[in-house]
Amino acid sequence: MKAAEVSFAALERFGETFAWRIEQAAAARTTLAQTQTPALGEFRDALLTARRHHGLVEDHLERLRRLMWALVVVRDVTSRAVIAYRRGDEAGLAALADVARLLDLDGPSNRSGPGSSRDLEAGDAGHRRA
Repeated sequence: MKAAEVSFAALERFGETFAWRIEQAAAARTTLAQTQTPALGEFRDALLTARRHHGLVEDHLERLRRLMWALVVVRDVTSRAVIAYRRGDEAGLAALADVARLLDLDGPSNRSGPGSSRDLEAGDAGHRRA
């Protein structure tokens, strides 16, 4: 399998998109939170439908909250990886590898390849090798 190269300049530019995505998710969450349960009447099917609607809204709000959390985590880890790389900070890169292990981003503990914490540990001057 051919090793992949990661451009930290491209990763840094990609990191700039996180703020926009977080804003989008926050706007969607705000809009959804303001959604009113439709007034369908008081008969049994109308009440069941209104409850189901309310449940779906709550589920989607929770999904958006988790999405926002994930985007913030990825933004922060990406930013720290770029900063640590630019500084040549081996301790910082090791800490990011620990974060990846804690979040189980590596899957099996000895896995290497694209997306693994070993991406952060191996490499050369302009790119890191996976």
